[in-house]
Amino acid sequence: MSKLEYDGLTQCWRGFQEDEDGFVRVSMTDATFQRHLNAYLESRGLPTQTYTELMGYVQQVCEQRVQAGKYLSNLEYWRECNDPEVRVYQYTFPPSVKPERH
Repeated sequence: MSKLEYDGLTQCWRGFQEDEDGFVRVSMTDATFQRHLNAYLESRGLPTQTYTELMGYVQQVCEQRVQAGKYLSNLEYWRECNDPEVRVYQYTFPPSVKPERH
């Protein structure tokens, strides 16, 4: 069976199939294809955002993850998080020995 393919020159979806009895030709605008695509996705409970909307969402999530990474880079967070899997070691120096700060 032939596949439906997008023709960028005409901006239409087209497909052609031939057998011993004849042939079938399918053609539609991108808007029609997108309408059917969205209906198919919705019928399966999937989001129907456009590529641009999805990329905007991805950019937003990436920015949020960068901000979260910056927030979690603060050692005070880890000192106070009370997670038994996080090991915090506190060292104190004797009064006569002070480390040099760079």
